[in-house]
Amino acid sequence: AFPAIAVTVRRPENFEQWLCYHLGVGFRHVFVFFDEPDDPAMAITARFPASRVSTHVRGAALEERWAHQSLFGKFGPWRESEVMARQMLNVQVA
Repeated sequence: AFPAIAVTVRRPENFEQWLCYHLGVGFRHVFVFFDEPDDPAMAITARFPASRVSTHVRGAALEERWAHQSLFGKFGPWRESEVMARQMLNVQVA
């Protein structure tokens, strides 16, 4: 096991600095979950090696993965309106 972090974002500001900071303080991997498929910050994650930063985009494939998580019954009904519900499901996917 290694230290990692998962984050759910929608058009984040200062995202490159955020990624560099978290990788710099010792997280070996960052799992980034984008709420919007056309989020311009995806261009930022693309500049990092896939071994350090994973990019996941909300869509049918991610929804399918959420449906198979143990917390889906609790958080699934709230996934449309609550970012924390999506974050909890994303952590399980990561």
